[in-house]
Amino acid sequence: MLKQDRVRPNQYVFTVLIGVLGRHGYTKKAFKIFNQMKKFGLAPQDPTYTALFNACSNSPWPEDGLKRANGLRQLMIEKDHQPNLVTFNAMIKAYAKCGDLQTAFSVVDEAIACGHKPDGYCYSSLLIACASDRQAGFKHAIEVWRMMRRRKVVIPQTYHYNLLLRIVRDCSLGDEEYMQQVIHRSEVSSVVGERSNRETRWMQSNEPFRTDVSHQGIQKFQSTAVDSVKEERTDFALQKFESTPGSLQGPYVTSGASVFDMEVPNLLNPRAQFRDLVSLEMPKSPAERLALLGGLPGVLSHMAKDGAQPDLKTFTILLETVSSEPEMESDLLATMMLNNVKPDTDFFSLLIRKRNLRKDYFGAKDVLRLMEKVGLKPNIRTFGCLAMGCCHKENAIQLFTEIEKAGLVPNTEIFDILVYQSNWDFNYKLHLLVAMKSYNVLPNENLIQKLESKIRAARMLVVKKERGELVPDFCREERFGKNFQKFVAFYKTWLLSTNLELGVHPWARFVQPTPVIQEDDYKNTAQTTEKGQH
Repeated sequence: MLKQDRVRPNQYVFTVLIGVLGRHGYTKKAFKIFNQMKKFGLAPQDPTYTALFNACSNSPWPEDGLKRANGLRQLMIEKDHQPNLVTFNAMIKAYAKCGDLQTAFSVVDEAIACGHKPDGYCYSSLLIACASDRQAGFKHAIEVWRMMRRRKVVIPQTYHYNLLLRIVRDCSLGDEEYMQQVIHRSEVSSVVGERSNRETRWMQSNEPFRTDVSHQGIQKFQSTAVDSVKEERTDFALQKFESTPGSLQGPYVTSGASVFDMEVPNLLNPRAQFRDLVSLEMPKSPAERLALLGGLPGVLSHMAKDGAQPDLKTFTILLETVSSEPEMESDLLATMMLNNVKPDTDFFSLLIRKRNLRKDYFGAKDVLRLMEKVGLKPNIRTFGCLAMGCCHKENAIQLFTEIEKAGLVPNTEIFDILVYQSNWDFNYKLHLLVAMKSYNVLPNENLIQKLESKIRAARMLVVKKERGELVPDFCREERFGKNFQKFVAFYKTWLLSTNLELGVHPWARFVQPTPVIQEDDYKNTAQTTEKGQH
């Protein structure tokens, strides 16, 4: 553009280029283009800042993205630039994905102080920020959800519920103190009467988020007993949940029933009654955290009331969240049919993984037949999940047959899983090394570490056996020692003859070879330039 066409790029061209680089995670190049833009004397505006913050959020390295986001935010402060709501949302998302929960909430306070009202994208960015805290993210998400309900500006959509379910799956509740706060708030709210006009004005005001995140990353929402009463009283906007019989009908709710009539506590219900509840144990699993939201029926009923249609991502996250009982899987599949949601290959792959985790290998194999009935073909991820149940050499041989039948080739990740599943069976491990050579699959560092660790552990067992010390029964078998010696002999040769698979740099796909300029092309270009000068 500059050398050939001799056209000076404007702010729009720079912003578009930064946006494309940022969407693909090429953060370093995006900021390099931004520096060139400043050298041209072009002042960045909101679209440019938005593209840069998006580049920070998509950085392959959160530490680098956070450092660049802090520098960019400081530049905006120095230039006294007041961003619009779109840029604020991009800032929140950048700090959320980079794991800085405290700054993400601080940016929300700044946006409200500038007169902006948080929209759906703002709350979704806050939920992403909550997901970055694995220790107490579930607690933060409940507070953000209640704030969204209280302000009555945004009705939760499907993507909000998907983010909330993702947090339920991945994040813990924090501490037991929060459980007691939930019970206390419900007890106080049960004796509250009508709202006052003063509290109605408070609910509709633009009061900032009152957050205080400690250096340990655990957010403490400070509130007094009066604030607790006020919060519950201002959630009367959702009173229709109880007052409209049959409004929450769905696959799990009978006609005329309400999700609030269930015995299971539901933290999504702003007026839940826990007066008969003495205490709650800390939920340790995703299924237990889901139970605090009313379980599967409670979440789907709230989505029905908000008009949020569950999609494939909703049920995929729910599959990873619900308990491992076969009945729950059947109920989930039936609910998908009632909601006209068709499972895809990745959903069935997760179903195979879930069954393998509960040691149901034959049930996992049945999923392949189910996929065939609905017209879906397994992909390499499907076979990777199926490999999690291949604890014997015969299972691996059958897996390779199925992979070849599907027209695929096993990759390094599948062999890595199989090496782990082979455990102390060195005859199984030897077969895997031979198969890797036949399929021309290179090992990675993780696979080599697994093999080396098992060899060291086996040698220690052999030494203990020779000393007459107590060893497991399988170690006393003669075939164990023979298989181990045979494997070690082959492993040394195999290790010298194979190469290691190196990790691919996230930006390697952007590297292009330098074009070779032929001598004739150079002369033609030079002649054209001379004519232009004359």
